[in-house]
Amino acid sequence: MLRTAIQTRLPESSPVIAYTFSAFERAHTVRRDPAAVAKAWADGRRRIVPVWRNQHAVDSTFAPLCLPDADPAKAVFLGLVEGAPWFAIDLSSAEAPPDLGGAWHDLRAVGPALTSSNACVLGTARGLLAWHRAHRFCGACGSVTVSEGAGHVRNCTNPDCARRHFPRLDPAVIMLITDDAGRALLGHAPQMPPGMMTTLAGFVEHGETLEQAVAREVAEETAVLVAPSSVRYVASQPWPFPGSLMLAFTGRAATTAITVDPVELAFAGWYNRAEVAAFREVAEAGDSPALPRRDSVARVLIDQWLAYSA
Repeated sequence: MLRTAIQTRLPESSPVIAYTFSAFERAHTVRRDPAAVAKAWADGRRRIVPVWRNQHAVDSTFAPLCLPDADPAKAVFLGLVEGAPWFAIDLSSAEAPPDLGGAWHDLRAVGPALTSSNACVLGTARGLLAWHRAHRFCGACGSVTVSEGAGHVRNCTNPDCARRHFPRLDPAVIMLITDDAGRALLGHAPQMPPGMMTTLAGFVEHGETLEQAVAREVAEETAVLVAPSSVRYVASQPWPFPGSLMLAFTGRAATTAITVDPVELAFAGWYNRAEVAAFREVAEAGDSPALPRRDSVARVLIDQWLAYSA
């Protein structure tokens, strides 16, 4: 029993998780002070991140390319990096993106190559601007909403409603489930890159705890039952595709027979460490099993499990 409990544990060292950067200052006091926002906009260190249809401009080193200037009324204040203010602006209505001397890429394509600070800034920009595009109208009365609070609030223009809308995140659990034989439960969904095998995941529903969501999602997708007492929190990750917060867990399977829900997964199976260690990188060509992308917390869970030897 002691050995079984130990095998579920992951290493104590903190994992490096993409789209997080502890030195990124949200500067909430700046957001709510128009004079402070104007001062930040006038700062010579100001950076303006353009987003065109969920794509970002980067140079050959994957550093973000910024606009020299823009309309401040259309900009969203992101925060401060080493004291420098960063803003974002949505150019999606343009027929084509501006030529900034680099290339435009979806964040999903370049995320693994970005530094932690740049990934955090671009992820924040993508998530906030996606929220703005999806909330142009009030969900309560249908009236037009306007951006305020330096882009962190949308207010309903109907005086009889006047509801304030704030950016929303969708909490989702993502879990590495293991069995008593030291195998990991991995699955492949039809929308994933060819061959990619990854941990199971799903959105948290109303009225359930995170631990209950872990057990429910695993049971729904594979019919594998998870021992509730074995579920352990590992880490969290903002996932701006378009606006989720991934909450990562480990857990122990109480049963191992798999019946896949074809709506959720194309395939699922149990894999030992040697098998998973032989998986290719998902960016490599081939039809053999592949690991999830390096910028996902699923990859963190798998890499730590591979690195741990009981």
